[in-house]
Amino acid sequence: MLELTQKPNVESFIGSNIEALEEILDERAQRYLKLRREKEKFDFGQTLTPEKLRELAGEVIRDTNNFLGISDAPHAYFSMFYLPRILKQGVYVALGVFAVGTLAGLKDGLTTKDLQMAGLLALGFGGGTVSFSYRDHIGSAFDRSEKVMRIAERKTVPAVGAVSHEYTHLLQDKTKLRNQRRNPVVEGHARGVEGVITSLFAQRYNNPAYVFNNAERVAEETKDAYLFVCAQRGITPRQSLANLPIPNVRGFLYRFFGHHYSIGVAAMSIAEAIHGDKIYRDVLRNDFSFLRVK
Repeated sequence: MLELTQKPNVESFIGSNIEALEEILDERAQRYLKLRREKEKFDFGQTLTPEKLRELAGEVIRDTNNFLGISDAPHAYFSMFYLPRILKQGVYVALGVFAVGTLAGLKDGLTTKDLQMAGLLALGFGGGTVSFSYRDHIGSAFDRSEKVMRIAERKTVPAVGAVSHEYTHLLQDKTKLRNQRRNPVVEGHARGVEGVITSLFAQRYNNPAYVFNNAERVAEETKDAYLFVCAQRGITPRQSLANLPIPNVRGFLYRFFGHHYSIGVAAMSIAEAIHGDKIYRDVLRNDFSFLRVK
């Protein structure tokens, strides 16, 4: 059943439900645009500290476990220190660019000038990766090798979404989605759970700031997936949706490597509209039948 979660089937599932996606995109766009107009009045909480992270993480994990029906919860370890991960990404990009530049020069005989050019390109791309990643707050992540969730948010309110998202990845580690890094359902599932938990906090504390980051991200990703699938299938997108004043998906690395986020969010959103939020619990039981194309 894991094949249902792979990109070809997920894209086909979205394409066969394009009208449902149009309704979802319109609703999410209007919600996000309303929140954006009111953003200046929102309270995004206090500066996040390790102590505050531990406190809010306990509440987020309890709510996430209750929603997903988790009785035997794994130990969750959190860290706020994420700069080394960004630096590591920059090093990987730099090494890759240097290797490609060096190999390209081998065709006509490698010279010192070729090595210098490859080195300059590597420094430029590596430095750009670090700069853009830091700017775009690409830092919250679940480190599977160390079983640690690294939280990049600087305020307590946005951290709720990051904690619920990364904790969901920890729960996925006991399913067939383990090690499926670029699987669309991995990110679509985590984003959906994040949306449920942030909405719960917004209601509990009467503060719409809890849902702002998630609302912005899913609006961007849903639009991205809609335009992609329309182009892929030769469908003319509705002009009103194509021209929505929603920013393009942000993030230097995302634009190159993260398309699975968008189609995962779109597919899980369609499935939720059809089957309800039980699909998020189904994923943890390795039941992906809700993605069958009919």
